[in-house]
Amino acid sequence: MKFFKRTISIALLVGVNSLTPTGLLPAEALALAQSASAALSMTTATSSVVAGLDPSASLTSPYATSPSVSTCTISTTASLKAKAPTSSITLTSVANLYVGTELNAMAGISAGTLITAINNGSKTITISPGVSIDIAKDDAITFKGCYQSFFSVNNKGSIQVNSFGISQTVTTASPNSMTLQSCSTTWTEATGLCPLGTITNIVTTTSGPSSVIQVANVLVASSGTTRLRAYTNVGGKSSTLSITIAANLNYRPGITTNS
Repeated sequence: MKFFKRTISIALLVGVNSLTPTGLLPAEALALAQSASAALSMTTATSSVVAGLDPSASLTSPYATSPSVSTCTISTTASLKAKAPTSSITLTSVANLYVGTELNAMAGISAGTLITAINNGSKTITISPGVSIDIAKDDAITFKGCYQSFFSVNNKGSIQVNSFGISQTVTTASPNSMTLQSCSTTWTEATGLCPLGTITNIVTTTSGPSSVIQVANVLVASSGTTRLRAYTNVGGKSSTLSITIAANLNYRPGITTNS
């Protein structure tokens, strides 16, 4: 039995030696194999998505938006006749309207008229003071309070990201909320329009910090950028933004082969 075990051990040793280069001990052959594989080198992939005033911003610290200024108006139409005197107007859209938004003065609507309530289901606003003359269906209704500032989200890392997380902290009290928005095409920042595209509300914060909201937006490595808008119904407001990297990265460790 002892002789059988010794024969197996010798056979295994012979097998190892037969795989090594001629004249080299096993340890030397291993060193040679490691040296030969040095033609492969690993590069480290990094991810860094930041918010800043423009596409060149690179600071990773939270970014405070510029105080919002009014550079646009909100326009919609009445979808039903509003017979005076009444404090209710049903609109074709209540998008981007808030309690506290001021109506532009027009026939039947006096200066300083404010929205006091919004029914999103029926798209009906309650205003004070009420209208003094009838508002016909399809009459244009415009509002002040389109206060906005724009900022960039930039990828300064070496890998593409398919989405990122964003949160904001607002110090104002209700109803002066701040909404972060994206445009599916390109913003016309002078007017606040999103030509041929769709404006999407990312997160609305009344006061304090918001939760982290994931934004589906592809930012290519080292140069990708997207433009977002901070929108509120009150001028002079700002928010502090924090950016995180989402889990679903288009990530593949870089491998460089040197020939």
